[in-house]
Amino acid sequence: MSEHRVNPELLHRTAWGNPVWNALQSLNIYGFCLVASLVASFIWPLALPACLLFTLITMLVFSLQRWRGPLRMPMTLECADPSQDRMIKRSLFSFWPTLFQYEVILESPASGIFYVGYQRVRDIGRELWLSMDDLTRHIMFFATTGGGKTETIFAWAINPLCWARGFTLVDGKAQNDTARTIWYLARRFGREDDVEVINFMNGGKSRSEIILSGEKTRPQSNTWNPFCYSTEAFTAETMQSMLPQNVQGGEWQSRAIAMNKALVFGTKFWCVREGKTMSLQMLREHMTLEGMAKLYCRGLDDQWPEEAIAPLRNYLQDVPGFDLSLVRTPSAWTEEPRKQHAYLSGQFSETFSTFTEAFGDIFAEDSGDIDIRDSIHSDRILMVMIPALDTSAHTTSALGRMFITQKSMILARDLGYRLEGTDSDALEVKKYKGRFPYLCFLDEVGHTIRTVLLWKPLRCVHWILL
Repeated sequence: MSEHRVNPELLHRTAWGNPVWNALQSLNIYGFCLVASLVASFIWPLALPACLLFTLITMLVFSLQRWRGPLRMPMTLECADPSQDRMIKRSLFSFWPTLFQYEVILESPASGIFYVGYQRVRDIGRELWLSMDDLTRHIMFFATTGGGKTETIFAWAINPLCWARGFTLVDGKAQNDTARTIWYLARRFGREDDVEVINFMNGGKSRSEIILSGEKTRPQSNTWNPFCYSTEAFTAETMQSMLPQNVQGGEWQSRAIAMNKALVFGTKFWCVREGKTMSLQMLREHMTLEGMAKLYCRGLDDQWPEEAIAPLRNYLQDVPGFDLSLVRTPSAWTEEPRKQHAYLSGQFSETFSTFTEAFGDIFAEDSGDIDIRDSIHSDRILMVMIPALDTSAHTTSALGRMFITQKSMILARDLGYRLEGTDSDALEVKKYKGRFPYLCFLDEVGHTIRTVLLWKPLRCVHWILL
């Protein structure tokens, strides 16, 4: 077996410059040279002129260096950032570009906008800044319990407040001090009116006791209707994200998804036509076989377009044992279609009972207090507090998936779909880009899936995942 030597120049190469020149620009080497010159002049007085000349050259080389930060330079300095220099080739003659080429350094202005912190080991106290290009690569950091992840988020949240922008915080193991700290920061900047909270914490209190006691205290959460302004695909994807993951009966679950799409399309068309607000409670009422049949009959009586009736009709025809000619007489139906439909609707029963009963005070039947799309585009401060102790792992994960799916659907709408037309009409995403990015903090990211699918599209609208 033959072995080929690796060219050392491919492994050890110097980037832009001479090692001696770089060494003379080091603070430690510079100090050593000054001390060595001073000691040499005392030991050998005749070497004093040479030591003075050496000291002068060393000082000149050190003073010619360009100061640079550990990461990026803040844009407020209004100077060039050496960390973004690029080496380009130029020619002495424009009419003959390949003749007499030489390399020059192309400088870029400082663009640091995100203050990360300061160095704590070497060169302690030097500020760490990131630019927009750095941020759009997104940030993920790990630490053990008590490692300071949440405190770091608090510190980084000051950046969007200084930009007069908003941000989103999803806490998968929420505590009330998190929301209070964010509110304190917002009040410090005079933006307490922009704070919105979706608080799923109940402190272990019984929902039945609260209802029975008739407690009328100030609600601890804004209300939210995830389906109020949603499209059919948006609503179907959100409900699909609530289904249990990696469970047996995948065939039933796939059929349940098809049933859900027909239900959502019919219910959404009816709400738009009648001027009603779609909600979780309304979807639950229409999910029964009688409810879907009634919705289909209403479409026939009101002469809905064929595209609106077709999903309901196709589903009812696919239900084993269901006779479409008896759709108006439920008493004549056999037991088989009810049983088959119950298998499908049962996939969503746990989710609906949890969200409409346990969190019924949060999921509104009307438009609710919060429109997430408006919260993002209006630069509000939105917090989603998901408890980890008084809910099951499936419920916690479903809440996180619901919110992430909502944001992904909003992102899909902002990216647009038009291929023809002017840039102002087709490239809708340009309307939502700004000088500074929109930050999305995901504390305990393990409770929210689909995150990896958002990295590239989020970059297009200057949303940052942390």
